[in-house]
Amino acid sequence: MRLFPDKSALAGMSWRALLAAAGALALVLGCRPASAAEALTESRIKAAYIFNFIKFVQWPEPSPATPQGPLMLCVAAKDGLRGALAAIEGKQVQGRELRVKWGVKPDEVKACQILFVPDGEARGVAELLRAVGTLPVLTIGEPDGFAAAGGGIGFVDRDERVQFEINPAAMERANLQVSSQLLRLATIVGDARRSRP
Repeated sequence: MRLFPDKSALAGMSWRALLAAAGALALVLGCRPASAAEALTESRIKAAYIFNFIKFVQWPEPSPATPQGPLMLCVAAKDGLRGALAAIEGKQVQGRELRVKWGVKPDEVKACQILFVPDGEARGVAELLRAVGTLPVLTIGEPDGFAAAGGGIGFVDRDERVQFEINPAAMERANLQVSSQLLRLATIVGDARRSRP
């Protein structure tokens, strides 16, 4: 079963069709909302995408002395996508339990495998990305230009559709391997901060 449509299909989908597909995807993932209307929210779509991004990214192998624990999804806000992300918390992904922690500060990112930056934290993007540095942390963000600013994956809203950009240079800095399947679905962006004089 394909969890992502191909890029040509995505480009032709209306907002309603995308919402319906995301609702179905949420049900496949076991995100059973209280009502059908709740399933069709942008927050649920983004949470489903985040869950699937994690499936298509490979982290460096841990050292033999460090056992693999849960995957920690850290949110740089107290309420970013709270209800939608709570629905995927505890799910198994890559054989590990996904846990979510809200309100993470820059000095706490070392404990994260995934860092999600909601729109409301746009002012703190540069500081958060500096804190991540070259740590093996998958950075995902909603603020405009997040991927070009040095984040790994950035959500973009185009023509009332939720789409995403990937910055391969940011992924390489974090020593993360991204599936070619995921790259084919994304808009690829360069690292704008490196192209400045």
